[in-house]
Amino acid sequence: MVSQISALHDQVEARAGRTSGTGLGSGGVRHLMQRPGSPEQLLFGTAAQGEYSFVLSDELPPGRPRHAGCGSDALHFVTEATQSVAHLVALSRLRFAAGRPPVLTQAAVGITDVEPWRAGRRPAPVVMDLTLTGLGTAGAPSGLKCAATVSVGGVLCAQASAHFGSPAQAPRPAGAGPLVPSDGPHGVRPLGAGRHGPLRESVLSAPRVVREHHMLMDVLPHPRDPALVPARPDEAGTELLVEASCQAAVLTAVEFRGFRGAFCIVTDWSGEFAGPLAGESPLRCSAVPGTVARDAGDRPLLPVRVDFTQGDAYVGAVTVDVLQDC
Repeated sequence: MVSQISALHDQVEARAGRTSGTGLGSGGVRHLMQRPGSPEQLLFGTAAQGEYSFVLSDELPPGRPRHAGCGSDALHFVTEATQSVAHLVALSRLRFAAGRPPVLTQAAVGITDVEPWRAGRRPAPVVMDLTLTGLGTAGAPSGLKCAATVSVGGVLCAQASAHFGSPAQAPRPAGAGPLVPSDGPHGVRPLGAGRHGPLRESVLSAPRVVREHHMLMDVLPHPRDPALVPARPDEAGTELLVEASCQAAVLTAVEFRGFRGAFCIVTDWSGEFAGPLAGESPLRCSAVPGTVARDAGDRPLLPVRVDFTQGDAYVGAVTVDVLQDC
């Protein structure tokens, strides 16, 4: 059991060094510890009904963004950490085949308190509590689900859930089809999409209004972007969908609802996916804004739906809440 935890811990630490492109996490050394839920799990590593609990600790460096990019950086940290632990548990505990890791089919992240994620003069300790439950039967796993909470500097500030399915069982939503855009290349300024800084490049190109309050755009990450082109393609796909959906939502809030991109923060993100990104097919997204509401601090809050297509295939849909931080 000790050797298994040590091996899992080493894998998480090794991957932490490859996933710092978003600007959060891995400021120090990332640690992962398993929290036994029973005496036999403590002694032998077994788990009743395939449930495992972990604590992940990391450090957020100083100099994080205060407005634009603050929420999406937090989303990247939570989604990357959740996916990393889920994949490692699937391979080391649930006996998924090494070449067929589980595929993300549903996920939701809520930033319940923005302040702890903002810049500080000193590094901030972050602790993530994760509970993962295997689905299917022993020896024939069909997926796993994950629930997590996140604290920064001792303040509970995010919660997340995710569902991972077998690669052959990823569902395709009914009634969804691709949108066909017109040609016309021109990029999006990073700040206009809520990003800034040397690693905050825009991944959106050629935005165009195709119907009233309906924007269509291409997704074109820079090939040398360390956050979106890591060693593993499935991880790059998730990071790209998170980043593109956040940028598309902020751009839509700016263009259609008069928000200021430099003061937009993404607070809630949820998505359903038909499967992972495939090959080199062009990726596009469409964004439609909802109705502006007010949060508890009387600040404007806008939900935006973002749909992704790749070639003729439907990839998934994401709902993003954009907060005008004024």
